[in-house]
Amino acid sequence: MWEITPDNAREYLGQIGIPREEIVAIQPLGWGVSNLVLRIVTTRGWYVLKQSRPQLRTKELWRSDPARIFREAHAMQALAPCLPSGVVPRVLHVDRDHYCFLMEHAPPQARVWKAELLSGQIQAQVATFAGQLLGQVHEQTQHHPQFQQEFAERQVFWQLRTDPFYLRIMQRHPDIAPVVETLVQRLDHCSEAICHGDFSPKNLLIWPERPDGLFTLVDYETVCFGDPAMDVGFFLSHLLLKAIRLTWPRTSAWQLPVSNPSAGPDLATSPLPGTVWRQQVFELTQRFWASYRATAPRTCSPEHEHWSRLHCAACMLARVDGTSPVDYLPEEPLRQLVRCFTKSILLQPAPDWENVLHRLDDLLLQQTDSRW
Repeated sequence: MWEITPDNAREYLGQIGIPREEIVAIQPLGWGVSNLVLRIVTTRGWYVLKQSRPQLRTKELWRSDPARIFREAHAMQALAPCLPSGVVPRVLHVDRDHYCFLMEHAPPQARVWKAELLSGQIQAQVATFAGQLLGQVHEQTQHHPQFQQEFAERQVFWQLRTDPFYLRIMQRHPDIAPVVETLVQRLDHCSEAICHGDFSPKNLLIWPERPDGLFTLVDYETVCFGDPAMDVGFFLSHLLLKAIRLTWPRTSAWQLPVSNPSAGPDLATSPLPGTVWRQQVFELTQRFWASYRATAPRTCSPEHEHWSRLHCAACMLARVDGTSPVDYLPEEPLRQLVRCFTKSILLQPAPDWENVLHRLDDLLLQQTDSRW
């Protein structure tokens, strides 16, 4: 495999038909840890070149089969007809010798929703569209024989989700191991619908000035035919972690990301207390649920919602004590708060989502800014 870098990418691109003289710029992209992702700006247009790596960029050793890149390209091609135009980038070239593919770029003005949220830009319409889109994926692929056949294999999902998330927290927290083991068994054996496996704000590239909240969805390498409740819990875990972060937006251990200057005041200048930001993120989760339920009535049963809440707690805990902790909760008191909250949900399951929010709100209200 030719290991592509920003320095040698021009030579590689020339071999697949993009002349060096047409290339204007090559820029590294991505919040993730598993692949090389480059923005390719040419006189023809903008593209993204993605190459998988066998070893991920984490402090702890984390390996995964680089052939996952081909599964990702296949998943994008399979799901694109099911979803609104523009959501799934078009795959333009797949290179099986060098474990990479070239795809369309999102609109140049698109922004990563993770960055927007962490700078205090709360777009309710994005959460609504996220619920609708994930609901479409689950509803349209539920018990679908072709999707089930093509995406039944779960090796990559195990390498990138089950092992580094679920098994790791079982090792580090034996008290919650029995309930997490039930989630692992479900991940291994549930075959209900396509599970994206990485449906999170870092993979939603939001289109500005779109009242419908349209975004481009990226990163499909963990796709499998499995447990749709995992997708819901995974997404919500990211929102709740950001609600915790935004409760204390200014601490000595956390530097605010650079926000979009055209989007108005952000956390660096806003006089709003953290509790207001938190409630706004809570409302995002409620909008997501409402839209998801309306779009996926067959999938979203009471049992599905129960498992989604447990997956949410497990994924939150994994993002402080798993193989790949989030980069925006460096303070140990906040990480301990996550442990306390998630264990309460895992050991005493919440009857509904409102109870989840109520428990987290109560726990956060007990904290004070004096801790920082």
